[in-house]
Amino acid sequence: MSLVDLLQQEAARRDLWPSVDGLSPALAFMLVRDLPYQRSTSRQPEALLREWRGTGSGKHFLLRGLLEEMDLGVRVVLATHYFTEGYSEALPPPLAALLEQGPIPDVHTFLRVEGTPGSWSDVDVTWPLLARRLGLAANGAFRPGRDMRLACTPLEVHEVPENADPEAAAERLLEAHCGPDRPRHDRFMVGLDRWVWSTLYTGLDVL
Repeated sequence: MSLVDLLQQEAARRDLWPSVDGLSPALAFMLVRDLPYQRSTSRQPEALLREWRGTGSGKHFLLRGLLEEMDLGVRVVLATHYFTEGYSEALPPPLAALLEQGPIPDVHTFLRVEGTPGSWSDVDVTWPLLARRLGLAANGAFRPGRDMRLACTPLEVHEVPENADPEAAAERLLEAHCGPDRPRHDRFMVGLDRWVWSTLYTGLDVL
């Protein structure tokens, strides 16, 4: 089954599939963006769709597959950056305490999508619209040719070669960027995931 068909099937099971003739890039972006923000059992696109959840890199790998099935050119991009105390004013005390020890290194995934031949734009599907209430950078509608706001301030950006494994490339870059600070990075990311999930979704039937 194609990713497009699987997305339509899983969205319909949750009464989220609108009465339209087919899946457009803009609608695919919206559905992937608003997947509940929780780590899935793997970053494989099929896992995100069947479990109806995902976090940053997995959501971008999924959107890449969907857009490629719609014959759009897509490139995966990795950006080194630092989480700082200004990332969100709503961070709970345990996460704020980790940031008080200093900026936390991370690698962020986003996409570059070809709207018209030779015209590429940045697309970031990390945060669901619900996350705006936490001060996180959730993007609105997908408009070909228009850059979206990235969910980080990049230091360096690296396009993943077409035939390379983006997950493996991200892990290598993360190891190099974090160095000995990797344990603090991992604690922060686990805490960030739990905070977003517990704040936005507790008590809601979203999966």
